[in-house]
Amino acid sequence: MPLLAQHGFGDGGKIINGIGKGIISGTIMSPRNLTLSSLKTKIEEIRLLAKKSHILFDPQFYATLVAKEPGARMGNLMSEYSQYFSEKQIKDLRREKQINEAINNVYNFQKDISGLSGIIMPNILIEDGLRSESANIAKLFLELSDEFSTKKGTNANTWLTLALGNSCFRNTKDLEDLANEITGMGLQSKGIYLLCETSPGNGVNPWYEQHMLAGLMYLNYVLSSAGYDVVNGYSFDNAPYLAAAGSTSFGFGWYNTSRYFSLEPYRPSVGMARRPNRKYLCRALWLRMDFATIRPFWESFSWLLNGYGTDDLFSTDSPSEDDECQQHWETVKKYLGEISALKGAKERISFLKQELDKAQQYRSNLLALSIPNFEDQIRELKMALNRFDELAEF
Repeated sequence: MPLLAQHGFGDGGKIINGIGKGIISGTIMSPRNLTLSSLKTKIEEIRLLAKKSHILFDPQFYATLVAKEPGARMGNLMSEYSQYFSEKQIKDLRREKQINEAINNVYNFQKDISGLSGIIMPNILIEDGLRSESANIAKLFLELSDEFSTKKGTNANTWLTLALGNSCFRNTKDLEDLANEITGMGLQSKGIYLLCETSPGNGVNPWYEQHMLAGLMYLNYVLSSAGYDVVNGYSFDNAPYLAAAGSTSFGFGWYNTSRYFSLEPYRPSVGMARRPNRKYLCRALWLRMDFATIRPFWESFSWLLNGYGTDDLFSTDSPSEDDECQQHWETVKKYLGEISALKGAKERISFLKQELDKAQQYRSNLLALSIPNFEDQIRELKMALNRFDELAEF
């Protein structure tokens, strides 16, 4: 199961280090955070380091619909990638001719970039539910992108973008209809680049919400069962759950802006971002924890440590930003490896339920240490798995 770095602001060698150590298999590049020349240089560096690395380019076309907002933070998109990226409104994408033009521009840009492993087609974010105009436009993007790539003969290395707002998971029937509609399109492309709008702005991990996680697992299950290679962007700690449902590839980075997908990073800023304290991703708890908080208890509670190679990076009192990133990637990769060794979704879901029971027991020990145990997260994850069971009709 390939684990990819979701590129974003503040790379600083993290991707090269992760690939060089064999922790990640490649990257999904972010044009917003790179000039065109830097993009080409980065791809060349990765190819020289590991020829078989999986390198994709997210055109971030979905951000065109917020580019007109005063103070929008488009980074390099408007200046360096104007071949395909410009300000758009919904009315600019209502006709097939307009959508085909966007598809053609994105395709032509990527085909001229040496070193990419394939092409990610453009789409918009469905922000207002699956019965909306944006949903109809997004589905048309899927069909026309597939027709285009099939005519070009590149469908074997093409991923179609499907970007879903959190409102898309409120109605189960609508979600089931979407899954049936997509699988009924007879798409010939290799796979789907699946994005789900989330935001950790309230301090709560957005994946610990049963309807959203169960719904995304269901989409992965249906799409992968239909033979599509599903690449889940910005997937972070929900990756094991999506893997259990059938997904094959995952991308996440180092800041919240590359761990969770939304259009908020492109919209006008409401304040300066705060650099968080270093975090350690604990496998037993399946929880990111403040390093300074748990470090004093490592000798007494050995289960707080994962026992992986990157634990050594936290042997000092001041692990770096890169250390944290490599530790998170390795922990997720190890978990994915455990899941991939199991046969079928039923067995994998059963395994995850057992792991949640164990995590619940471990988390109960945190209260004695005066550390919050986030018991509600375990409850939501268990309900998500049960809900997925119902959706998949296990």
